[in-house]
Amino acid sequence: MATAGIPVRLRPLPLAELLDESFKLYRREFTVIGGVALVVILPNLLLTLISGSYRANPFSYLQQVFQNLNDPQALQAIQNRQSQYTNSVLYLLTFPIALLLYPFTAGALYRAATSLAAGNVETIGSVLGGTARRYFGIFGNRFLWGCVIAGSVFIVTIPVVIWVLVRWAVSLPALFAEGAGPVQALGRSWNLTKDIRSWSG
Repeated sequence: MATAGIPVRLRPLPLAELLDESFKLYRREFTVIGGVALVVILPNLLLTLISGSYRANPFSYLQQVFQNLNDPQALQAIQNRQSQYTNSVLYLLTFPIALLLYPFTAGALYRAATSLAAGNVETIGSVLGGTARRYFGIFGNRFLWGCVIAGSVFIVTIPVVIWVLVRWAVSLPALFAEGAGPVQALGRSWNLTKDIRSWSG
């Protein structure tokens, strides 16, 4: 029978100690954390492998195009091969599936880490269930992140966006650990990271 772990004492930590605590938790709870990571990536991974769409890597495609700019026949062959992969029904299915599963891929490991760090007993199923209960909260939180990133193209400079996203870095842990809503979690993260520069000392 599983027993509760030792809670992590919450306090500002230097980076080295923070990493040490993280690795201790990961080693102690490897089965749960590794199992959750595997479960959330498996559906899209299987679709990608079955459809062969992993061969439609855009970076490889662009590299091949640039290497054959002076060869029209080779370019046509490259484009035909790319279309064969990207027009696959299974390949097209990866996008809605990825969207539906996004709260799990973005939030499940945070759910596991925050609960395990509090000393709670967790299983892969309980982590996924806890993530599902905050499904729309995670979606809303990540949507706000996306708005900031997208808006940065037209409104602010990249350094400002990076600064904002760093201040929001612990919004998902706050969402799970404190039961905050998506907007409240961003505000909580902003407050928690206000003295982040002093933590490295």
